[in-house]
Amino acid sequence: MTEQQPKKLHGTAFRAVTAIVAVMLLFTSTATTLAYAQTVRTVTVTDGDSTKVISTDSTSPEEIIRQAGFMLSANDAVDASGLTSAGGILKISRAKTVKVIDNNDIVYCIGYDTLGKTLEDRGFGAVEEYSPEMPLDEDVYNGMEVVLVRAFPVTIVADGEEQKLYTMGSTVSELLDKAGVEVGEDDKVSQAPEADISGSSTITVDRVEYVERTVKEDIPFKTETKKTNDLYEDETKVVTAGVNGEKEIVYKDTVVNGEVTETVKVSETVTKEPVNEVKNEGTKKRPALINFKDGTEPISDLDVPAKVKLDENGLPKKYVDYIEGEATAYAGDTATSTGMVPMQGVVAVDPREIPYGSELYIVSKDGKYIYGYAIAADTGGFIYTTDTVVDLFMDSEEMCDEWGRRDVAIYVISYGDNQR
Repeated sequence: MTEQQPKKLHGTAFRAVTAIVAVMLLFTSTATTLAYAQTVRTVTVTDGDSTKVISTDSTSPEEIIRQAGFMLSANDAVDASGLTSAGGILKISRAKTVKVIDNNDIVYCIGYDTLGKTLEDRGFGAVEEYSPEMPLDEDVYNGMEVVLVRAFPVTIVADGEEQKLYTMGSTVSELLDKAGVEVGEDDKVSQAPEADISGSSTITVDRVEYVERTVKEDIPFKTETKKTNDLYEDETKVVTAGVNGEKEIVYKDTVVNGEVTETVKVSETVTKEPVNEVKNEGTKKRPALINFKDGTEPISDLDVPAKVKLDENGLPKKYVDYIEGEATAYAGDTATSTGMVPMQGVVAVDPREIPYGSELYIVSKDGKYIYGYAIAADTGGFIYTTDTVVDLFMDSEEMCDEWGRRDVAIYVISYGDNQR
């Protein structure tokens, strides 16, 4: 008889047993003796490839087996589940001794079926935890030797799930194939596909996809501000309404395991140009509210032209500009810069600011004086040395002294020399 060579088996968890398992007799029925009526019945007894059919009135499986001419050895198992009061089947499973070598430990196991079931029944772990070199579905036989080599677990993490595989050594790619995990072109694997796995490890597969999306966004309009003397300083007027433009932006998202981890702009296209808002902003000073004493008369000897309409407070209703500043007074001159005869109503100015010939209406801001309608027709050295805006001609030095320096409101009815 040819001697059986030891066969290797990979495994993960084993326990050492140093003694031969005690003699046992396994019956699947719950009682050794069946309480059947003492009647003759036909029983089929199988022992491997041998089968005998006998008629017996015995209710004992052991006795029926003996009558059939079979002998039971220690540790043999008898399946009497097919035996009934009318007869049936008795099945003998012969015990085989299997030598399991686990590192330095030697364990003798009693087996009846396949190698995989024998190892699992004897506490060596589930069959998927080791990979024997011989097929796990091979029937055991007396004298079989199995050398176990421990495997190690590898965890595969992909698609929100974990799988645990046992291996003695494989590449990352081989383990992923074994786990049924496909790796897409853009997917990221925590280890190189050709890397060898030689110990407990975790391989993570991140699902990566690139998604382009188009977003419409507004282009805010800008505001252009233009100064105008047609409005007071605290007034604005929209001349052209602003309209937002539109643009289409293409973004590229990097999606890892269902979550966006990065976004980059791919392109930007203007589909509608914005229309800028044009707004006028006033520069004209708003006249101060001045209350004059009853009976206050204008100092100027010039008649107010019919075109100049005064309100109930004695101030012009219409004017092209409004100026506030300091006014002084002078007297005694016999000529002016423009040749106009000096008189109350003729005033000296800086012609660079208020052109000659400008029509003015001047009042003191304290409400004490109305100088009245005046013509800018003179100038003086004051324009280079002081902040005085206007110098008012008076008939006497006494009137000049009484006037002194005083803040005035100047209503420009019109600018002279067509300069404004």
